[in-house]
Formats: sequence, C-alpha cells, structure tokens
Amino acid sequence: MENWVDAKLIRLPGYRPQLLGDTEEKALAGFLQRMDGLIAYSKERGDRCRPLVLAEKRAEVEPIVLESALETSRVAADLLHTLGRITSIGQLAPRDHKATLIIDSNGNPKLPAKFVVMGTAYSTLVELDGTYRLRGPPIGNYTVMAFRDGPGYLQMQTRFEKGGFWTALAVDAPGVPPPPHQVRNFVRNPDFKIEWLKVGSPDCWYPTKTAWEGDLIPLKDGTRYTLRLNWQAQPGPGDVVLRFRPNTHPGLPIVDTAPFKPGTAEHTFTGSEKMKWAQILIRTTNAPTTLLKSVAITPEH
Repeated sequence: MENWVDAKLIRLPGYRPQLLGDTEEKALAGFLQRMDGLIAYSKERGDRCRPLVLAEKRAEVEPIVLESALETSRVAADLLHTLGRITSIGQLAPRDHKATLIIDSNGNPKLPAKFVVMGTAYSTLVELDGTYRLRGPPIGNYTVMAFRDGPGYLQMQTRFEKGGFWTALAVDAPGVPPPPHQVRNFVRNPDFKIEWLKVGSPDCWYPTKTAWEGDLIPLKDGTRYTLRLNWQAQPGPGDVVLRFRPNTHPGLPIVDTAPFKPGTAEHTFTGSEKMKWAQILIRTTNAPTTLLKSVAITPEH
C-alpha cells in the first residue's frame, strides 16, 4: 500500500492562513515555532498509526494520515501567506544567487549534488542541468563546496554581493578530487571528510543516541550490491549494521543485518521488493572515524 490518503481529500475550505511574523526575523521565529507544533502533531498521529499500518488496516489509517496531511497543508499556507506579505511590504529583498556547477555523479544519479556555504546554514541541491540557486545568501567572501555520492568534492572561494551579483575569486579542488566515472559508490561523504555545519559531525551522517545513520539509498530489484567497510587499524568500540526498507514510509517493517564487526571487509546483497532502500548505521557513540576510514555501497556491473 504505497498511498495512504487520497490527495483529492487534502482541501482547506474556509481556512485563513496565519501571518507568522511581519518582519523577516519574526517570520523565521514564527515558522520554527509552527514547525515544532507540526512535528508534535504528526508524531502523535504517527504513534497512533504504527500498529494499524503494521496490521494493514488501511480504512483506519487513512483518516489519521489525512489529519496530518491537512495540518501540513495549513502550515504550508501560513508560510506562503507570510512570504507574500513580507515581500509586499519590502522586508524580504529578492537577493538570489544563481550559477552553474558541473559535478558528475560517481554512482547513483538519484542523489543530487549538494552545494553548501561553509560557516553558514545555507545549502541547496544542484539541479540536473548543473544549476543551483540560493535565496538571500550572506554578503561577503565564503568557501563553498559541492559534493555528491562517492568520495571527493569541488571547492571554491566565492563572494556574494547585495542584489545577487556573484564573483568567483578562485576555483580550486583541494583535498580529494572526484574520482573517475568508473569508480562507483552510492554513499555520500563516505570518508567523513566533509564537515559543513559542525566540526566533528560529518555531513550526510545523522547522529542518534546509539548510531550515525547515513542517507537512504535506492536499490533496484535484482541488482547485486556490495557493502565495503574500510576499518581503522585500531577501531574503537562499535559495529556497523545495514538496514533495509520496502519504502520510505515511517513505521513500516525494517530488516537489519547482523552486526558487522571490525575485520569484516565486504557483504553482498540483492535489491528486492522488500529491500528497495538501504541505509548504513555506524553504531557508536563516538565519531564514526573512530571505527571506519571509509564506507561504500557499489553495484555489480
């Protein structure tokens, strides 16, 4: 059951969108508060849905999912109303930065390249034609970085100016350059070298209480893949688990492999109906680099 609610039922007759703030700063604070409320609202309904989804009681699940979809739509309406209002009173200057960046996929074309402005919270995804756009980038000189699946990245020194004008101060590729096309790896930031928001927290790896979780990686039915683990010479405590999902809906059954201990270099698996998505879990409360030098998921040719 891929769709748990009929999109035609998501309507907001009579709803009057809220203004989240009359300045850019107030609007941002209001939006974050609104999102906190939406997360709590959806979590409560997700907890109610989980046993019903596992039991495949679709008729009981649909009205609960619809409640969450309607609240999400109300939040989106509030945001659009607020953006339109702020723009109309001149509080939000249309400072766009748009440029073209060529960075080819090392493996999975479904994972778009990520473009980040180091030292800020600004990031975006690169379009398929290589273009990217930032809304209201910070004025000044910055280091920007682009990367996608597989090792390596592109790095540039860039200046953002008021009004969206852009000046490239230099173009360079320090560190590890992107590998040749024949090297395939579906894992983003597989050697943990890119730390965008916080030192010691590698990008594309998400810390939980017990593990670092990687991106969800789409798999093809019948295709063979290999998980490759490059351990530290003296790894710290912890292990690695490969998690499989039939789809990306939260709360649905997942399958974990047995833990891979230090010394296990490879594990092969095949995409299937129940294994459409893979995720690497590095189970340690320390930095992932205390266990691994790098990790890869590669398809067989």
